[in-house]
Amino acid sequence: MNKNASFKIVITICLVAYCFQLFNIMKAANNQNIITDESLSRIVSHSHHSKAMLSSSQPLRPLLPARNSTAATTTSKNIFPDPNIAVRPTDSRLAKFHHLTSKNNFFNPNMFVQPTDSSLCSFHDAITPIVLEKYKLVLFTNPKMGSTVLRQLMRRMMGYTNYYVNTWGKDALPHTWPANGLNYTSHYSLDKINEMMTSDKWTRATFVRDPKERALSAYLMLRPQIELEPEIIEQAKRGMLKNESIWKMFPVTPQIVKCCRMREERADANWNLLCLNHVLTFEGFLDAIDNGKSKFGDENTTSSDSQLHTGAGFTPEFLRKSCGCADIHWSPLSHWRLNPKLCRSLNFVGHLENAEQDIRRLLNILGPDAWEKYGASGWGAFRNESIFRSTATVTHALHSNEHLFEYYTSRLIENRVEKIYQADYDNEYLDLTRLPVGRAKTFYKNTSL
Repeated sequence: MNKNASFKIVITICLVAYCFQLFNIMKAANNQNIITDESLSRIVSHSHHSKAMLSSSQPLRPLLPARNSTAATTTSKNIFPDPNIAVRPTDSRLAKFHHLTSKNNFFNPNMFVQPTDSSLCSFHDAITPIVLEKYKLVLFTNPKMGSTVLRQLMRRMMGYTNYYVNTWGKDALPHTWPANGLNYTSHYSLDKINEMMTSDKWTRATFVRDPKERALSAYLMLRPQIELEPEIIEQAKRGMLKNESIWKMFPVTPQIVKCCRMREERADANWNLLCLNHVLTFEGFLDAIDNGKSKFGDENTTSSDSQLHTGAGFTPEFLRKSCGCADIHWSPLSHWRLNPKLCRSLNFVGHLENAEQDIRRLLNILGPDAWEKYGASGWGAFRNESIFRSTATVTHALHSNEHLFEYYTSRLIENRVEKIYQADYDNEYLDLTRLPVGRAKTFYKNTSL
């Protein structure tokens, strides 16, 4: 037997022995529903990351270089309020391993939150709830429901003097982490998350919005800002366009591109252009986001249908009958954001239409001086207005309201949106009422009194 063969045998025996030892450690720990610090140390002792991946009670060594941006520099000081935070902002590559090996992250039927609750235990800038530990607040922000202003408020309450900044790009404030310096539930141990989500000492809050206003707000923000010439539309109907990508020819948001592409993956340029032309209208946009569960007969056919002609295989009816295009900016909250378990945990639900009063009510719950310190002033162009009363915040959050009657031109359109958002209307925890267009602000203001 040559030396190479002997060496391979020795390596094989060592690997088998190591795997057997690892199996016994995991089996013993699983029987107790925990992994002890000693066991975890043994598991990772042969890993080149062992010093960075011990227990959640020990600080994790960052593997990513610190950002050099001004935003990161000004927001880094308060990112970790206490040792309960298990994952640092620079440890994103460790987060998945940590949630699989943390000493208390095994399934436990006695816990409200399980490791499989991805909306709490996994990180996404727009989805994972924000934690304000000083005031014992878990805030579920939702796109197109005042999320920008609410994140600015959270940054202000954490002590950041540039809380009012609203930028775009890689390190956009206040939305992008770690530039925004905010803490999220996924940064904490599973035990801590369970405390946050079950303790009466914690406030679990969210803000919702009338679905009709939300749908229009999403459309106005994401609709293609283009006007197609009649000649190119006619060419598309005749199938005369080349198979080159039309998405490079026109400035179109990724969400709209996705909505057309997902309906017909093998579509040529003609089909894509006609789809794009269709979603330029609000009713065409509703065709794209409809989840397909709502059936619309001839009696519900809207005016835009008669103005569109089929060609190159495209028909508006195809959009209506196929699966809807999902996106966090417009999809019903009950479909992606707040499952029944999370809904039951909420103990504060505010309405964007009544945001000025509801945000004051929330801050008064958090602390006797919270409203005066963070909400009563410091907002607006000159920082002398209250939150959600200032011209700047109201314009950003509710700019679509002034266009409601411009786009909701018939009761049929309202009925259609009500059907698209039926799951949210029927969700008792979201406190949404089917209201005629333009009535939401008055209704929710009166019901909060």
